[in-house]
Amino acid sequence: RLVNDPTTGKVVPLAFLGEFFFLARDGLELAFTLPLSGRKTCNRGALFVSNVRMAFVCKSPDQEFAALDIPLAYIRSEKFNQPIFGCNNLSGNVFSVDNGGPSGSAPPWEFTIYFKEGGCGTFLPIFLGQIEAARNGAQRATEGVPEEPSAPYEESVIQTAYVDPNDPSTLYVVQPNDENRIEPQSGYPTLRQASTALRTFATAVV
Repeated sequence: RLVNDPTTGKVVPLAFLGEFFFLARDGLELAFTLPLSGRKTCNRGALFVSNVRMAFVCKSPDQEFAALDIPLAYIRSEKFNQPIFGCNNLSGNVFSVDNGGPSGSAPPWEFTIYFKEGGCGTFLPIFLGQIEAARNGAQRATEGVPEEPSAPYEESVIQTAYVDPNDPSTLYVVQPNDENRIEPQSGYPTLRQASTALRTFATAVV
């Protein structure tokens, strides 16, 4: 679901219960291929990175496509590419929540995020950190590791983030549209897993 952020007037994803958004990045292009139909699509828009997902919001939405969630724990084979010709981009595969994630019957689909404007010095370390945290959270849950005491770990990640003057990413000191949070749809990696792992990640970077 999408809502208007009263602070900025921009369209943003409605946050899940317990979700924390770290940054927003405009000037991107998302290209992806659906595995079953083989349909390819490419759209300009903004990307929001949280402790649970990347949420892409189209600049010019239509009836077929307005936004897309990419759960961090379901991403595989992510790679940051710096071609000689063309803009930097981030490619990878992701399993669909609707089809049961990695344990479902459907194969992952391919995506590429093109950085059309500016650098990636702020975006990339935070994104990679959240990928690692999400995977560690899933592993900890599988091993039955108990949840750690609560701490202001999200704020620590923001406070210690490197700010690249050439990167137009916006860091969230105050959460966008913090009211009316919703439960994630069935099939999302649990927020407890992400939160537990993120505390470990934040402790390492402080």
